[in-house]
Amino acid sequence: MNKPKVLLVSHTVPENKMGGALLLFRHFLLKSDFEIGVVTNNSVLVPGVFYRHLPEPPLLQRLKRTRFVLLAGDYTELLHSHLFDHRLYAAAREFQPDMIFNVAETYFSFHAQMLAKKLGVPFVSYFMDWANFATRTHQWALPYMDRMFRRLYREADLAFCISEGMRNELGTHPNSHVLYPTGANLNSAENPVPSTNEKFTFCFAGNLDRWYGTMVRDLIQTCESEASISLKIFGSNHQWPDSFVVAQRSKGIFRGFHPFEQLIPEFQLADAFLLPLGFGADAALIERTSFKTKLLDYILFEKPILIWGPEYSTAVATARKYDCAHCVTDPSPEAAVRGMKELAQSRSLRVNLVSNARKMRERDFNHLKPYSVLKAELEKLLKA
Repeated sequence: MNKPKVLLVSHTVPENKMGGALLLFRHFLLKSDFEIGVVTNNSVLVPGVFYRHLPEPPLLQRLKRTRFVLLAGDYTELLHSHLFDHRLYAAAREFQPDMIFNVAETYFSFHAQMLAKKLGVPFVSYFMDWANFATRTHQWALPYMDRMFRRLYREADLAFCISEGMRNELGTHPNSHVLYPTGANLNSAENPVPSTNEKFTFCFAGNLDRWYGTMVRDLIQTCESEASISLKIFGSNHQWPDSFVVAQRSKGIFRGFHPFEQLIPEFQLADAFLLPLGFGADAALIERTSFKTKLLDYILFEKPILIWGPEYSTAVATARKYDCAHCVTDPSPEAAVRGMKELAQSRSLRVNLVSNARKMRERDFNHLKPYSVLKAELEKLLKA
């Protein structure tokens, strides 16, 4: 029997890295229930599947490397999003999909929606992050983009939301489901590694763009004089000065980006994990609606977690619900360091948090559960 053919028409593509790309990788490339094709405006190659790269028009690409970058972004997101790319239709006709699957972000989402209508197949959209937070546009364009993405949500045949916060923000929909991130398929607790760190070491791995990079940099600097705690930072997209990067690499604090498989031995050696979340007004909507995949990956290693973020964030709300992480809701790096020390000095606190995190994972966040929801809803839509 032929497998259902799902064409991922999306800027985010399956890739064994981090964030949404890692989720798609775990859902679609590590599983074999669907035949997958990828059509993207992203230059990242996806080997082993039907793949077509459809870059933006050359003029737009050139303008985005000039001082007109924001104007080019305004045009791309608000106007170019309505101009259907017929290369997309040609690629889809070649693959012959049963449905179109899109991660809601950038103008390409609207091209994906138009393609589904032209083909007469269902359109599925996954709302992982607030769609316009990473776009390069003028501020005045953001409310228009918000309305466009809310309409994309309402008009999708099937909508997945990464958290309850995302679904609450987007509103009612006749076929909307919360699809939490999928953690890794790993049980590292079967082979625990005793800590040999001279200091109680907190490990962070993830995106260092925007406020995350600023917070981690401030925390590194605040921890420099601490005798009892230390940091190991793995990540990419930072905007740190070269001198800072060189200094932190030489100290063994900043280690650069590593795929998840290479992080496993590092995570096993850590004493605890760090999860920073933005406190500013520019981060508020993101932190209320996103759900951090790294939280689910961290709990696999049965080490305590410190969440440094605002009370209203999804991660802090989850930690409060399950009592599975130590939360610091003061934005100052000094407060974060105090929380790190509290965790380092209290064995009973660490044991309690790890026990609760294990129960949380086994009960509500088993790595098999999100995929079972995804598979069931996609198959249901195809039968409708």
